[in-house]
Amino acid sequence: MVHLVGDLHQPLHGSDPIGYNYVYLPNQPGDFTIPDVWILNPVEYDKGNPHHYWQIHSVWDRNIINDRAIAKGWMHNFALFADDVSAQIGTGVRVDGAPRDWAVESREWARVSIYQDQGYVTLPICGGQGNPSCDIEHRTTLDYDYTTRKYPIVATRLQQSGLRLSCVLYKALTTKDPCNVPTG
Repeated sequence: MVHLVGDLHQPLHGSDPIGYNYVYLPNQPGDFTIPDVWILNPVEYDKGNPHHYWQIHSVWDRNIINDRAIAKGWMHNFALFADDVSAQIGTGVRVDGAPRDWAVESREWARVSIYQDQGYVTLPICGGQGNPSCDIEHRTTLDYDYTTRKYPIVATRLQQSGLRLSCVLYKALTTKDPCNVPTG
């Protein structure tokens, strides 16, 4: 239940297969490592090439949160990260709707904030998951501020998913439904 409700709120989990675009994160000159802001081990598709590629989906699954954790010094204490996200929950965070509505919200976040963010994520599909076939000039390059700009979306979706999960669990474990969450 926890995983399902959380995944419904990740924008690329509610989007088209176009989310399997590959993006290029530029290396420092002469260096085969990713700058510190990108901490995950890269999936390197071009073995003879120092360039590292991720699916944009992976950037949204991992890199945006990891970048925030590094910036705040939370890499080894995600409880601090959870506290930060929780402390920002305001009265404007919606908990209404059914799981299907939450998936539709995610799709809309992806459409507006990821796919239409011109200059950062383009629409051509590069061979599908695990099999990029586009040349480097057809891949999109993300700048190093991308995760900072997109973090507010991730924080909002984490807040919504946490509150909605608490509503779903409360409804499942008690006879009350304080959040009025439909089952459909």
